[in-house]
Amino acid sequence: MVTHDFIDVLYLATKVAVINQGKIEQVGEVTDIFQKPSSSFVAGFVGARNIFRGRLVNEKEHRLVDTGKIKVEVPKNLVQNSEKVYFTIRPEDIIISLKPLSSSARNNYSGEVVKVINRGQVFYITVDIGEKITALITKASFEDMNLKKGDKVFLTFKATAVHLFV
Repeated sequence: MVTHDFIDVLYLATKVAVINQGKIEQVGEVTDIFQKPSSSFVAGFVGARNIFRGRLVNEKEHRLVDTGKIKVEVPKNLVQNSEKVYFTIRPEDIIISLKPLSSSARNNYSGEVVKVINRGQVFYITVDIGEKITALITKASFEDMNLKKGDKVFLTFKATAVHLFV
């Protein structure tokens, strides 16, 4: 089967190949391709939000990706020594709060809500933390926090939530 719609793939396939201009970009199980895209093209094709480009840097005992606007901590073993990388963070892996959280998560930022998209039972909240990043929250959480454009919020996510590719 051939399709240009990843939603079709989710419902009809178990193993897929993503082709870009006649060249195979990635082959694998549907869930692997969805959760761990191997390129920015594949990430865009599967509808990933929060796709960024940066360079790997080491600071003290930490491995970071520096976009030029923010630094994001990643696990040390994710990518070999490739200086320029892309990375994604799934919106559902990002915690949004009105106050800073005390947790083991390595990535903590404050920012301003710049966009709110209502999808019924869930909301996509885009926050400017130096880069624009989108988090996914439930309708109940959205109503509890009474979020609106211009609000100051805090974003938290684990280093293991960051998916890197070259």
